[in-house]
Amino acid sequence: MRILVTGHQGYIGSVMTRYLAAQGHDVVGLDTAFFGDCVFGRNDDRTPAINKDVRDVTADDLRGFDAVVHLAALANDPLGDLNPDWTYDINHRASVRLAQAAKAAGVERFVFSSSCSMYGAPGWPMGTSRRSTCATAAPTASPRICGPTSSSTT
Repeated sequence: MRILVTGHQGYIGSVMTRYLAAQGHDVVGLDTAFFGDCVFGRNDDRTPAINKDVRDVTADDLRGFDAVVHLAALANDPLGDLNPDWTYDINHRASVRLAQAAKAAGVERFVFSSSCSMYGAPGWPMGTSRRSTCATAAPTASPRICGPTSSSTT
């Protein structure tokens, strides 16, 4: 299977690409390289890469892939607090556009992943319904799941 991994140079992506390749998949990464030098261990990943901002991906970029594993995001509180508009643009708008572009390109599988910050802070009630107030543990998580009218409770 030919798989595109967005955010492949980040915390999870730098491990994910190696895992998928070891399983026999043809893996290509897509990353801006904001965190390209922040990998655990040696930085010897040889994954073929598209150096592009996830906000700029088009259906043409995705043609020929069987799956997209979407990990790209601004992923920590200081970044989320620095400019909430950038965070929302990357973590929500770009994710929606990427899914739409993947569908338009005929990509059959789209895996949307995030971090544990999506699920709230310790001590918060478990489980929410579709009508629940969106409460995430980090400002970078809220735009990924809550949409434009919600805010983080941190």
